[in-house]
Amino acid sequence: MRIPDSTTRIHAIAALAFRTAVRSRLLLCMSALLLLVTFGLPATIAGDGTLSGTVRVLLDYTLGLSSLLLGVAMLWTSCAGVAREIETGHIRLIAVRPVHALELWLGKWLGLLAVCGLLLGIAGIGTYTLLRWKLHTSPASTEERRATTEQILSGQRRVVPQPDVLETAMELRLAEAAAKGWNPKLIPRAKALVLIRAQLLSERATVAPATERSWLLDLPRRLPKSAPVTLRTRISPSDGTGGLLAGSWTVTPEGHPERAWATTPQHYGNQITHIALPPGLARAGQTLRVTYRNDTHANTAVFDLERGVELLVRESSFASNLLRALLVVWCRLGLLCALGLAAGTCFSFPVAAFCASALVLLSMTGHYFITNEAADVTINSRTPPSAASAMIHKISEPLIHTLERLAAPAVSESPLAMLSDGVLVSWTHTLTSLLTLIILYGGTLALASAALLRRRELATGER
Repeated sequence: MRIPDSTTRIHAIAALAFRTAVRSRLLLCMSALLLLVTFGLPATIAGDGTLSGTVRVLLDYTLGLSSLLLGVAMLWTSCAGVAREIETGHIRLIAVRPVHALELWLGKWLGLLAVCGLLLGIAGIGTYTLLRWKLHTSPASTEERRATTEQILSGQRRVVPQPDVLETAMELRLAEAAAKGWNPKLIPRAKALVLIRAQLLSERATVAPATERSWLLDLPRRLPKSAPVTLRTRISPSDGTGGLLAGSWTVTPEGHPERAWATTPQHYGNQITHIALPPGLARAGQTLRVTYRNDTHANTAVFDLERGVELLVRESSFASNLLRALLVVWCRLGLLCALGLAAGTCFSFPVAAFCASALVLLSMTGHYFITNEAADVTINSRTPPSAASAMIHKISEPLIHTLERLAAPAVSESPLAMLSDGVLVSWTHTLTSLLTLIILYGGTLALASAALLRRRELATGER
């Protein structure tokens, strides 16, 4: 009798896991929930009444909630994938020679990945279909349709300003703090510099009346021919009224002052402003100097700290950008499945579900719970932190920072947020997610879980 090779055994276990999920109530319930979210949620949330607001609701809330539901369901299902079979003894039927532990684990993981892909495809196709229907039936004007298509329904590469060089200013500010009584024993130098840097960045994000601020932005060395380039700003008045801001913009290619271009758009507080640059102004490999002058008399202009000024270069259609965003979401769901299977290999189902969920939540929110004395006191504070606070901070901070570095590829900027913002989800980003989350992290969890399964010798009845 011919013994199947390793690939055939893995495919057989994956097909069995997929058929089990399809025949269970999981797929039926999740499909119903996804359809309800996709077509029911947009009917209950009206947005801001504009076409762009409707589109953002569809992309943010519909796909965001769908991916959240899938993440919870897949984490729960994957925790039970191995743990339940160990508890019931069903795993003894397949964990026999010549089926190796790694083949068993990979087969179950591939089956869950297939289920994720199927459910995510349902959500993506439903959202795309509903989006096209909304665009076709919307009473919006032609100009609003065009603006929505250009600003949201496209893949635009972000070009951010060169980072500010703050080292010299930080040292000067630290010297001033020392002259006023800064005590390095209470607030270490490293924490003091972090606090000073945040203060300087906040100060540089404001433009007082009758003053100006400049940014340098390096364009990519390769630009698509005739690609539209847009300057996008997030600016608001300091009084928080959301009123009109008077200001002028000047865009100048470095080394070519004769090609400077100026405009005076209307800025409404707390809103995003798009300024289309004239064709030929932005050229591949050039550096553009973007200058804003605040022409108001009594109101300071406040820019968003992270995305106050940026250039957008259109490089992709919306359909392909949506596909890449869904692929990145699929990679993240695949990591959740791998984490759940690994937890189910180590613990019983309730413990595995608790540990996996706690690890995911801690990875996403752990940095909010670090006790940071520098954020609560001034540099010149003379009040030392309590002994308990210092001890908690000393123990928790290294652990949280290590977990954040490990989880960074999985909890970085959301591809769905990029999609609803009209930002390009590049193939580089997609392939990086595949290599990091699926191959590197998933492969590491697979090897560790397979080693544990081999030690437990499940086929002989040890539990």
